[in-house]
Amino acid sequence: MTKTLPRLKGFDYGACRTYFVTFCLKATVKAFSQPRAADIACSVIKEFREKAYYYLYAYCVMPDHVHILIRKTANAPTLPLLVAMLKRSIVWQCRLSGIPIEFQTNFYDRIVRDYECPDDFVTYVLMNPVRARLTESVGDYPYCGKVDAWM
Repeated sequence: MTKTLPRLKGFDYGACRTYFVTFCLKATVKAFSQPRAADIACSVIKEFREKAYYYLYAYCVMPDHVHILIRKTANAPTLPLLVAMLKRSIVWQCRLSGIPIEFQTNFYDRIVRDYECPDDFVTYVLMNPVRARLTESVGDYPYCGKVDAWM
């Protein structure tokens, strides 16, 4: 039986809000340690931004999971559908490149409140590779970055 992560009851996940989202590979496989797979994930994340599904404040593709800090737009489907589309596109493009990957069924989200400090979330995302000792300083990790200014 698949465990379903709780979503906030009564919350409209179709709303144009800011979300901190994490989705993981199955069985903590580190497929994104392969540069080509990490490049694909970054490309897909940015492609969805170009489709105007969200503003992309920060992203980080770690070896076994992905963090994105986004503000969903009116063009985007609900958050659960948007994340499913992102994961499906990353899987499809990786498999076309001969890289078999599989994500866990669900994802983790945190609704960012209007009164919370945006820099704390951006810093958390960008510091992920430093905390994991994949790099020594922010900006050195190639699969991580800021794109849009916080609104």
